Amino acid sequence: MNAMNQRTSFAASHSRHSFTGGPKTRAKTKRPIPMPADGQVDERWLESLLYDSGEVLMALVVKGVRPVGYFSVQLDTMPNVSTDYADKQARLRRIPSPKEISDMDAVLDWINDALYGASLTEVRRAIFYRMLVKPKTGRPLYPWRKLGEELGCNKDTARGRWNDGVRILTASAKRRAARRAA
Repeated sequence: MNAMNQRTSFAASHSRHSFTGGPKTRAKTKRPIPMPADGQVDERWLESLLYDSGEVLMALVVKGVRPVGYFSVQLDTMPNVSTDYADKQARLRRIPSPKEISDMDAVLDWINDALYGASLTEVRRAIFYRMLVKPKTGRPLYPWRKLGEELGCNKDTARGRWNDGVRILTASAKRRAARRAA
């Protein structure tokens, strides 16, 4: 047998997974999502939970491996206090607490589990894009028009996909709350 027909050890060990995504990863432990204090699960509570989780995600400091010669300057972490905060509406950049980060992880895992499926791909993308909130201003990173451009549709369709996702997630949260109560 010549060398061209032999499988290498790399190919042999990775032959069952494609290079376009591999197997679906599931959360190893089912972390409980934070529930409302009064026990009333509704769409208003869910939207605030999504926006809070998105704000925590955006507030995390970005670090990572970069190619040689490239670096990341976090200008956002060193604000100019005299100019940036002269406006009373501006918010100070905060570092999320470990509890906020673990709650965010639980919410992101829950969204992936609740909205997993080929027919819900666009709904899941709408939820993930829209939930991202700028930490300084508290406004969504993707307004409806920009969200529509990102999803390849108009703003009304993007809003409809967000609303569909919120309805599905609200029903899922109600089921989880009922299981916890039982």
